[in-house]
Amino acid sequence: MRDLTALGSGTVLTIAVAGAAVAAAARGLRPASLLLPVSFLLAAGANLSLKAIFARGRPELPGDLTPTFTQSFPSGHAFLTAAVVLMILFVHARGASAAASRAAFALAILLILLVGLSRIALGVHWPSDVAAGWLLGIAWASATMLLMPRADGTSAELRRS
Repeated sequence: MRDLTALGSGTVLTIAVAGAAVAAAARGLRPASLLLPVSFLLAAGANLSLKAIFARGRPELPGDLTPTFTQSFPSGHAFLTAAVVLMILFVHARGASAAASRAAFALAILLILLVGLSRIALGVHWPSDVAAGWLLGIAWASATMLLMPRADGTSAELRRS
């Protein structure tokens, strides 16, 4: 469980975002390479702000399995893993075959679920913390995707108007 939860840590997610941004830049997706880290940093700040606003304590279990230093609601691991993995999937799965896109999406969902469930199993979050984190991460990634430039240089939002 600790290994699974580590996949949603700030360090691992920072490395993933940096790698995805460099890969996007190498593929000529310069705007996406800038938006990925900016969106990640803003999501991390939003998560900390929400924790301060709700100030919900963590479950108290004997013999802490994992040290924690922030409030419980929402789960930052669930929030940021969902946001980062879905944003990276959106940027790098475009242009892939349908089979490859489906496989990448299935693996992304599995990773997001496992990280969130590991937080509950370790006793550092209530299930509602994780559910809220997942929903926030999906919403955050969706908003970022709307802003993400397309090949024609416009965002999805601009093309609708």
